Amino acid sequence: MANKYVFFVNGISAIGGAELYTLRKTKHLTEIGFEVYIVAARASNIKFEEFFNFTFREFCEFRYVPNFFSEKLKNEVIDEILRFIDYNENDEILIESHEGAPALWAELFAERVRRVNLVYCISPVKLDNNILREFYYSKIRQGELAGCEKYYIPGTFGSEFKDFY
Repeated sequence: MANKYVFFVNGISAIGGAELYTLRKTKHLTEIGFEVYIVAARASNIKFEEFFNFTFREFCEFRYVPNFFSEKLKNEVIDEILRFIDYNENDEILIESHEGAPALWAELFAERVRRVNLVYCISPVKLDNNILREFYYSKIRQGELAGCEKYYIPGTFGSEFKDFY
């Protein structure tokens, strides 16, 4: 049995807050004994060379919501992630996703391994996509979505939702 942490992120290619957060958290989790896996929509032309010290893989499918794909292809992508992390059903697996389509893929993965996908919103989310809007509201109602600062959740989702950051 292993302790595994799987990140589902938009990318690790740029130099920005999300990439820096992912890198720092990966370093910390590794130091405390987790096997960390990063699955990203974009993982080419990486600027933070420290990412090469960790296990990551690019999945171009993550650039699009899973609803665009057939059930067969969605299952093939999830199967590939399971192989990538050397999945064993007895593993302790923690799942964290960020904004957009990768969060929806993380949800499919979490369903398959019977775990919870915790969504951490690093930057503002756009609620103009019905699929993402429904997803974010369901995650916030289940207590599985956190914002990056105190006013993020009520500012984005409405004052009826409490601060959880």
